[in-house]
Amino acid sequence: MSTTYLFLNSRDSLSPSTPHNSEFFLGMRFNEKSSVKLALEQCSFVSAVYPINRFYNTLVVEENGAASTTTFTLTPNTYNGVEVAAHLQTIMNAGTQESTTYTVSYDMQSKKLTFTGTNDFRVLAEGSTCLHILGFDEADGMRTAETTYTAPHVVRLDGTPYVDVISSLSTRNVSSNSYTNVVARVYITASFGYVNSYDSSREALLDFFNNELSSLSLRLIDARGNPYELPSTCEVAYTLKMVAM
Repeated sequence: MSTTYLFLNSRDSLSPSTPHNSEFFLGMRFNEKSSVKLALEQCSFVSAVYPINRFYNTLVVEENGAASTTTFTLTPNTYNGVEVAAHLQTIMNAGTQESTTYTVSYDMQSKKLTFTGTNDFRVLAEGSTCLHILGFDEADGMRTAETTYTAPHVVRLDGTPYVDVISSLSTRNVSSNSYTNVVARVYITASFGYVNSYDSSREALLDFFNNELSSLSLRLIDARGNPYELPSTCEVAYTLKMVAM
């Protein structure tokens, strides 16, 4: 039995400007009779993805009895409840097609947003990508047009709860006996701007079915299946353990 540790960093990959999507040239070969297992032992990166980002930043609103349908686009950033309410009010008043005056407020106790308009309005589920953040029902948005509406759920500005590390390998989870390309699930425990770390002392849990590993791609995917797009100035460090038996 031989154990190999791979210390990989996105800055050394073939695509250093996209640290969330890295490809590494490895050029490794194993004995054809070997059974190879692998595990992600360590992973670290700065929590630097805005909760409101290009995947989750649109709000589609029918205005004034469906006379117009307007898409309001939030600016990617970190917000608290008061700040996101103020930002929504600004972009909705600037972008309305029906001369509607909107007021958006955030209740500190209930942690919910209330929208008021001088004309009736209805938030649509179709095309809206930030309903889960702003507290709307994702399936329905608003069922009817109103002039005042309080979102039924609390505002969630903490971002994705975890990211999955996805590899380009064909592997089998030893515990569940299921095939997967998810190497590990990394829970986001660090605040924005701080280093998030994953450290596992478990033995390698994935069977790898190939005696050659010429290259390896590793991607970070958020809880909703979208890329966890870190800024190009960030880096992701991985420690992979490979055991050939």
